Amino acid sequence: MQEVGEIEAEISEVGVERVVRRILTYRTPRPLILPKDKSFWGPKDETIPLPSWLTEEDVAYYVSKFQEKGYTGGVNYYRNFD
Repeated sequence: MQEVGEIEAEISEVGVERVVRRILTYRTPRPLILPKDKSFWGPKDETIPLPSWLTEEDVAYYVSKFQEKGYTGGVNYYRNFD
């Protein structure tokens, strides 16, 4: 994720909606770690169920904002960590 363009290309390949769903439904009580040797996003045909507090409309809103503004700014925040 530290290399500029790497995670952006991965998100574009996987799809913004899948990324939003996976991140917002991640339930492991530890920091999110994206493995280098395998995909965090899961199989493309896998259904990601939403918890009761997250609606399809919520997902659509976040997806539209990421598609409109991009995600490089948010990713750059994490690039600053050592």
